[in-house]
Amino acid sequence: MGGRRHILHDVIRKSETVTLTVGDKSASKTVVLEEPIDIYLEIDDNPYNSSVHDCSKHIESLRNSVVACNAAEVAHKIASTQQIGKHISKGFLGYITASLDMQNMEECSNVEAVVAELQSQSDELANRKLVMIDDYDILTTRYSAVFENLDRELVQRIHMLMEPCFRFVESSRKEQLRNTDSSLSAMALVGHKEQLDVQARISAITVKQRAAGLIESAKQYLLGQKQLASHIEHVLIGGCKNARWMLPVVVVEKTVAGGSKETEVVMNEQTARMGVNDWKVRQNVQQASMPAMTQEDKQRIGKHLEREIQRLGSSEHEKRVAGMMRKLAGNFLS
Repeated sequence: MGGRRHILHDVIRKSETVTLTVGDKSASKTVVLEEPIDIYLEIDDNPYNSSVHDCSKHIESLRNSVVACNAAEVAHKIASTQQIGKHISKGFLGYITASLDMQNMEECSNVEAVVAELQSQSDELANRKLVMIDDYDILTTRYSAVFENLDRELVQRIHMLMEPCFRFVESSRKEQLRNTDSSLSAMALVGHKEQLDVQARISAITVKQRAAGLIESAKQYLLGQKQLASHIEHVLIGGCKNARWMLPVVVVEKTVAGGSKETEVVMNEQTARMGVNDWKVRQNVQQASMPAMTQEDKQRIGKHLEREIQRLGSSEHEKRVAGMMRKLAGNFLS
């Protein structure tokens, strides 16, 4: 702000010699003269202060602008980073989901094929088991009578060959019975009775031990059977039922020169072994009515075909094959 300012205070001194002459006499005296000096300076600094104030305002505004710009840039970077992260996560999850879906479809197809094969083998084994049971019953019935006749014949021959031995045994038994009827047999019977009591007790203890061992063995056997049954129930497919196995047969019909149609039947060896011939297949195809394909079926077949085409390689031949497959599929699914 403006105003009057005292900037200098000083005293001016000067010595003067004054000579006074009175008559013929003169006298001189040195006189010191002093004059105080005060210098005041009045400055108008209002324009300078105003410019300084304006400059401060501009600097403050610039600082606020820089801070706001920095905050906006940081917020923009954070938003961009989050958006990029979302897109990356979404793309990765989509890729993983598609890959898992494809693997799941492949595994489901493999499992269905294996289940069908196992079911057919199970049916075949069941039929073989029934045939073997019938054969076993027939053989058992046939040879049981033969062995019974052989047993009777052998018994008779043994009696005929060993008749003297049998007679000796019979006579010895009668002699032993005769000795027990005498008066001296009482003492032998008492001693024999005591010996029999001891042997009976020993035999009873042995039988008890063996019975305990048999009970423990039966317990272990039953536990093993229970565990085996649980394992079998866990491994095998629950229930037993008849199933139908649909075998694929391909019928190709094409028009040859002259307008005549030629039909070709393609089937695997197992289908041929089951008694299915070309004439029967052609007859079934002629009698069958092919339903119209819905748009949903066309889309599903098209998606499956496109997945199979994507599995092809990148060679020129495979590219031509993929193009031909798409062309044929377009004519069929349009």
